[in-house]
Amino acid sequence: MTRHELPTFIPPMLAVPGKPFDSDECVFEIKWDGTRALAFIDHASYRLLNRRGADLTARYPEFTFLRDLPAGTVLDGEIIVFSNGKPNFDLLMSREQARAEDKIRRLSVALPATYVAFDLLYHGFTSLMDEPLRDRRDTLRALVKGQPSLAFSDGITGNGIAYFEQVRARGIEGVVAKRLQSKYVPGQRSDAWVKIKRGE
Repeated sequence: MTRHELPTFIPPMLAVPGKPFDSDECVFEIKWDGTRALAFIDHASYRLLNRRGADLTARYPEFTFLRDLPAGTVLDGEIIVFSNGKPNFDLLMSREQARAEDKIRRLSVALPATYVAFDLLYHGFTSLMDEPLRDRRDTLRALVKGQPSLAFSDGITGNGIAYFEQVRARGIEGVVAKRLQSKYVPGQRSDAWVKIKRGE
């Protein structure tokens, strides 16, 4: 791979299950109920790949704005369809199962999706995976600002238990706690990321 090429695929980092906790060393984010997807932005083109490496690009034509991001960018995030301000997995499945071009086009208008980015793996064709999560998030926040249908997965530090209770009260699936100093480890289930779900 040369200086100006991106990997064909990066297996996403995975979380371990856990219970609510407080920590000033972690960011607590919403656990988005969507489809995990990595966005690879190359020279005037982009690819959306799910966690198994399947190409989702044609299924979400509303994400063409991704090609306008700087070349050499790789985002990790979730594809979400919102309903009444909350992720709606059933509506997302309607998008996921569409294959015919005309149906995909209609659904992209009727049930538009949002890409919620929570990590930045490459920037300017340079891997950031060995950088601390805190630094990756700071760069990501600036990168996605003002982009249509592209959201930054914000969160809080410290009061993870109270945040989990707030998220649960809204009927959202749960939260993910991530150590701010952690590296990104592709394809591994790491205790640097802890998923905390309702009813567990």
